[in-house]
Amino acid sequence: MEVVYIMSLTVSLLLGGLILLNVKKNKANLFLFGILFIAITGTIVNIIYLNNKEQYFLYYISFVDALPSLFGILLFFYVKHSIYPNTRINKYYVIYLIPFFIAFFLSLFSNLSEKDNILILITLNIVLKNILSLYFIILAISKLKQYKVSLLDNYSAIAELEFKWLKFLTNIAFYFWILYLLMIVMLYANINLPFNPSSIIYIGLSIFIFTISTYGIYNSNTFSNIKPIETDSSTQEKKPPKTILDEDSINKLFEKIEAFILSEKCFLDKDIALEDLSKMVSLHSKKCSEVINRKTNSNYFDFINSFRVNYFNEQILKTENKKLTIISVAFECGFSSKSTFNRIYKKQMGITPSKYIALPINL
Repeated sequence: MEVVYIMSLTVSLLLGGLILLNVKKNKANLFLFGILFIAITGTIVNIIYLNNKEQYFLYYISFVDALPSLFGILLFFYVKHSIYPNTRINKYYVIYLIPFFIAFFLSLFSNLSEKDNILILITLNIVLKNILSLYFIILAISKLKQYKVSLLDNYSAIAELEFKWLKFLTNIAFYFWILYLLMIVMLYANINLPFNPSSIIYIGLSIFIFTISTYGIYNSNTFSNIKPIETDSSTQEKKPPKTILDEDSINKLFEKIEAFILSEKCFLDKDIALEDLSKMVSLHSKKCSEVINRKTNSNYFDFINSFRVNYFNEQILKTENKKLTIISVAFECGFSSKSTFNRIYKKQMGITPSKYIALPINL
């Protein structure tokens, strides 16, 4: 097991170096480094335990023992600053260190005490180190979902790489912390198990470190080329007065929007946003979004990409495009990535592009 810890530690240190090199480009990486620091120091302590030297590192062990109380908080701020890069790191963030200091003193008291205080141990290991972090992990997942909805309501193309990384990181953190909570509860409940819960926690920690480290290194441009789409309300135009649009008004405005899109083929611009379209049709973005949502029962992302799919179906069958690849035609139709094109196409048409081309009616 010590070999596993050392391997995880080595890979994590490599990733930590990559993160630090790119802190200036993306301040959110400060929080990511904090997450990795918790994992690295936890691994070091596990190695110390395996070598039975923990008695020489009492204060260090108490310090590291309290670090998991910060994990969820760091993850939440990493997600927040990644998707909203203009958010400032302010002095009030130090308030979030309070649970860590409480956890540190409880851990130190527990290590110095000759007898275990079950109330202190439960407060430390379940409430502060586990439930608190799990709460902030869930907040991070919720923030990410809200961000995705905002993207789909405002943009016709989204930055998929960084979104996948954030989704991967929050999901793996959630499942690991659920496992962590279950193992801790089993320990305190004195449940007889065919395995040692502590060993499972340590193995899970190593897998967690190794997974996020290798994933991060493999996608190293996650740390150097992140260009999140800013959807913060501070960058949006002021909200218009609330109006109630009747069905007739919705139909007329939708016809106006649809006619403009078809005549100008503005969907060929892969970066066209809701705000851009709204200005072109002389509507407020909120009203434009309301019309599209109510008329199509979908978001702006699906709405614009539906025009691209229809246009692709026309272009791919033209004689002059027979020598072109499917994806090259898709890019000319406004799609920004192969994965987005395939996913949207199958969602709208129910079949893949190649199967559509092969249909008898198209031959």
